[in-house]
Amino acid sequence: MANKYIRHGETYCGDGTTSAAATSNGGVGSWNNINVFEGSAPAYGTAPAAGDTVYIRSKDNGGANITRTASGVYLGSTSATGVAPITWIIDGGATWSGVNGVVTYSSNSSGGSAVLADNHVVAEVQDALVFAETNTYPAVRFVAVYGYVCNAKFESADVLSGLAGVVIASPSPPAHKPGVVENGHFVFAKCTAGRIGVDTSNAGSGGLLVNPNIEINSNASGQYLFAMRGEYGASYMDVIGGRISGVGASSVTTLTYFTGSGHGHHFRAIGLDVPRSMPISSYGLSNGARAELFALDAGIGAHIEEYWGWATSRTDNNPPTLSAQLPSSTTPPWAWRVYPRAANYASPAKLHFTKLYTAAAAAKDITLEMLVATTMSPNARLCWMTVEYVDNATGLLKHLSTLDRAGGALASSTASWSFTTWGMISFVKRKLTISTPTAVKQDTPVIVTWWFALASGSDQDILFLDPDFALS
Repeated sequence: MANKYIRHGETYCGDGTTSAAATSNGGVGSWNNINVFEGSAPAYGTAPAAGDTVYIRSKDNGGANITRTASGVYLGSTSATGVAPITWIIDGGATWSGVNGVVTYSSNSSGGSAVLADNHVVAEVQDALVFAETNTYPAVRFVAVYGYVCNAKFESADVLSGLAGVVIASPSPPAHKPGVVENGHFVFAKCTAGRIGVDTSNAGSGGLLVNPNIEINSNASGQYLFAMRGEYGASYMDVIGGRISGVGASSVTTLTYFTGSGHGHHFRAIGLDVPRSMPISSYGLSNGARAELFALDAGIGAHIEEYWGWATSRTDNNPPTLSAQLPSSTTPPWAWRVYPRAANYASPAKLHFTKLYTAAAAAKDITLEMLVATTMSPNARLCWMTVEYVDNATGLLKHLSTLDRAGGALASSTASWSFTTWGMISFVKRKLTISTPTAVKQDTPVIVTWWFALASGSDQDILFLDPDFALS
């Protein structure tokens, strides 16, 4: 492992071993062409090897920012490995004092650029590395990330059709390598055909965004941000933290879009600040596809969407609540609002709840409370719960179910919900209860899964669930 250096535009190409400009070709000093970062072999010295760190001066020898053509460029080195990545650092003045510039890779064709697998590309200063797409028709994917990129900016021009965005880990090259973008600054302009943002593209694609700053600067209708487009199989995307802003961060832009013949697409966001007016998905998801968002709205809300429909705990519009409280300083009450749009036995709605049982071992009654729209008529064959708990005597996991294949009536409830109406919708109180035949072991989890196999007949057919199931 070694440190190596690039000073683009210097007169002489050194051996890459020091940050100083070389005084002769092949002498001690930095390489003089950033094309080493683009996969070219250096004229002198040893090419970057697995585990090396390469520092790139962020301005050329004349003091100007550096702009390169991105079309068909693969950034990094194929010598990098998972256990010994090659790290490329766009210097922000730490190595070359007082030099704090911007390196831009600009594309106006369908080629775009890619960061190769197991290469770490880090801008010491936010937005000191820029990937810019200037093409407006047809739109293209302007950068693919198979490795790791930190503090870069990604921006697109107004796009008239097709897609513009960042492809995270397409299968080739290389197959099924995940991409990671941390502190990415994404600036997206108009794309009337949609797919303005991060796109996982083909089968097996997947990646991770950490703390993205996403600006949508067009309010053109029909836009969507995260496109899960595994054309021949499943793709996935995880987002941790970050925020979405701009004039298009509203009802005109949908957060996710699921398409392609793959049925296992998966989008998950934890702590992403999503405007309340932004729809989560504009289309019914296919079987096996899933969108799940947690810690929305400053940590309060959550949203889960599958083929069967969706469930949300976002606290807008003053929903009815019972006993569940979020573990925050204000302990706000909350409940799941469920819309089982296409629920059936093959794809039932399902939500999981867990509690740690800390009392002395004992048999328990487990009760899950619900509000059901008066326009719906579920029975115990269409709405049930299962329970997993640890048996105190044997230490083995036991499974219980309330499913009644004869279709008996759901039990009525007298629980003290805050409301039994929500807007124009009226509800009836129902509950699911089961008694454990043996004692529940102390300090073990109790897992309750709620199942629902009745599709909504209209958008008024919703339910509310209290996740704080009772152990009595």
